[in-house]
Amino acid sequence: MFGVLLHLTLATLPDTSFTATSPRAAHLLTQSEPPLLAPDAPTREATLETDVAALNARIKAVNVNWPTGAVILSYTGGLVTYVALLLGVVGGFVGSFLIPAIAVGIGGLGLLIAGLVVGMNVAATAKSDRDALIDERDALQRELDQLRTRPSVVDRAFPTPAHSITVARF
Repeated sequence: MFGVLLHLTLATLPDTSFTATSPRAAHLLTQSEPPLLAPDAPTREATLETDVAALNARIKAVNVNWPTGAVILSYTGGLVTYVALLLGVVGGFVGSFLIPAIAVGIGGLGLLIAGLVVGMNVAATAKSDRDALIDERDALQRELDQLRTRPSVVDRAFPTPAHSITVARF
């Protein structure tokens, strides 16, 4: 024999005042409760807004340009290489300027390459950091949008049951 016991819990009303149409009628104990929303939803929303604002400020502060030193290094290397080539071509006919011009040209080319490599590496690192911050901000923004589109918190604080009555036994 299947014994299914259906319990209804009456609200904390006196026995004489309970009716089927009262606003605080009984609820089923066997029914599983729907998932509760976080009780601190407004606090979480405010926290997310401040986090997104802080991330926006950090994203704006990230400089993805080449550092000034790398730019100066590159320009200096380019100018030294150009001057060395000019002296090598003009002074190459004399012969006494050829070897120093080649040495200075190689040094200038080294400066140019070092400036390019340093500038590109620093800019790429800053860009990847900025992209990581943008991804983090987008995730927080999606969470904030989901939190705003959810229905407001439902009050599931039912009053403490006064009586437990067996309605039917099968």
